Amino acid sequence: IGMGTNLYAYTTYYLSNSHVFSFCLISIFIWKAIKWHKNPTNKGSIIIGLLLGLITLIRPIDIMFALFLPLYGIKDKNSFRNKLQLFSEQRNKLLIIALCLFIGILPQLIIWKTQTGQFIFYSYGEEGFFFLHPNILKGLFSFRNGLFIYTPILILTIPGFIFAWKKRNTFYIASLVIIALNIYVVFSWWCWWYGGSFSIRAMIDSYALMALPLGAFVQGFGSINRIAKYFLVIALLFFVNLNLFQTLQEQEGILHYEDMTFKTYKLIFGRLS
Repeated sequence: IGMGTNLYAYTTYYLSNSHVFSFCLISIFIWKAIKWHKNPTNKGSIIIGLLLGLITLIRPIDIMFALFLPLYGIKDKNSFRNKLQLFSEQRNKLLIIALCLFIGILPQLIIWKTQTGQFIFYSYGEEGFFFLHPNILKGLFSFRNGLFIYTPILILTIPGFIFAWKKRNTFYIASLVIIALNIYVVFSWWCWWYGGSFSIRAMIDSYALMALPLGAFVQGFGSINRIAKYFLVIALLFFVNLNLFQTLQEQEGILHYEDMTFKTYKLIFGRLS
């Protein structure tokens, strides 16, 4: 994830963008949410609530990642009943999480009220989402910053869900639902290619979650036999090197930040001039 995706570019060259900070906070939230299920303490609830507040402050649509808390651990009917029982027993701690989330976003609400007279202020003007006409296929496969074109290592998350489902991993339903929802929302934005961007920068927020099925694929496919293991190592090395090389191309102005086409991609592939 660190070297094989555009997270590398946005950690080194484009740190002024919000996505790396969202990735960091969502990573910590997922970790803390898993620990909370093992030991739901007041301290853990406070941390989770404040993390969700910060995540929402940075990019409000990322509140969807809060779904990880109720969905984690659900893999069949019994686990669903267990989750309902857990939430029933920990009602007070859920209230703590909700309260701390509100405390996390409260400063922004006060600032908006002071500056605009409204507690909720939409600062993007007429820009918005087209939820009835999402550009999911273009967002994933277009040469105009398409996710799987410029970050192909993430394609492995798709078979990763199969491995996670077969092993009934505690995260596979949570990851599948949230990643699918995030893809739908991200590519419903009017500018689905996200302007000046290397790959789809808005997807970086969800990479911590995508790392889970990716890890399931690496673990499952790599343990089939020795040939599969060697093939996997070669594929991962290829994806990492391709990402680093294309990052360099983008920095040198060879790979255009928003107007690439298949014809242009073929012309510049493997070239630094």
